[in-house]
Order: sequence, then structure tokens, then C-alpha cells
Amino acid sequence: MKGESEPFGFALSEEDEERLDRVLLESGREPICVRLKLLMAAQRWNAVIFTERTGLEGYLFSKINRSKINCPTMATVIAICVALCLNYPQTVDLLASGGMVFGNDPVQRIYRRLILEMHGRSVDECNEYLLARGMPPLGSMGRDEREIRISA
Repeated sequence: MKGESEPFGFALSEEDEERLDRVLLESGREPICVRLKLLMAAQRWNAVIFTERTGLEGYLFSKINRSKINCPTMATVIAICVALCLNYPQTVDLLASGGMVFGNDPVQRIYRRLILEMHGRSVDECNEYLLARGMPPLGSMGRDEREIRISA
């Protein structure tokens, strides 16, 4: 439920949610990296924010912004969706632009449940959910690594 857990000390405002919906609607036929770039720009992300919120390496932010990554993995897209606080329909729409769907594969079923059950939670909270189900965590860095890199 929105507001129960405020990732990174904030919840998305109605204005932010509307802006993300608008970006998804207007970029519907664009490749996934273009859509990710537009979504991150709409939330005023930079490489530091990207790394802090997704747990992914900063070079991925640069690759996405320069459209140098053609097909990110589902795990990468899910980490970004979680960090952007995208809801289930928004996530499904974004995944489809990368040729991905939530199928019946056990990993995809867990990712689907993650998006449905953990909406509005931080990547770290979602990683606890995944680890409890025997899945690897989202992102390429743990919380401690991110805190060290950000404070350095």
C-alpha cells in the first residue's frame, strides 16, 4: 500500500505518478532503453541516484542514457521499475517494450509477485523478499557497497 514504506525517505507524489504515466504513454512505441532514459529523466535521476536506488552499477545508467544497451535483462529492468516505484501495469508495459513478459517460468512468477506485493518498497526490501524465496538479489551491489561508494 502506498505510503506504508517510503523508499529513500519519500513516496511518489500524485504529480510524479502522473508524470511517469505520461512518459510511458507518450513513449509507448519507443525501444526499452529510450523509455528507461525518459522515465529516469522525468524523475531527475543522475548516476548517483540510479546506483543508490537500483543497486546497479553506475555504468549502466550511462549505457542506458546513450542507448548503448540493446536488451537489458529482466532483473535489470525490474530493479529500475522497483526504484522508480512503477506499479504492475506500468512494469508490464515497460517490459513489453523490451520483448519481455511475466510468463510461467518460476523466476518470472516471483518477479511478478514482487511487483504486485512489494510496490512502493525499496530495492533492499525487495531483495529481502527475493532472498527469502531463494532468488538472487536485484542489482549488482549490496546496500553496504552502495553506501561506501556514495559516501566516498
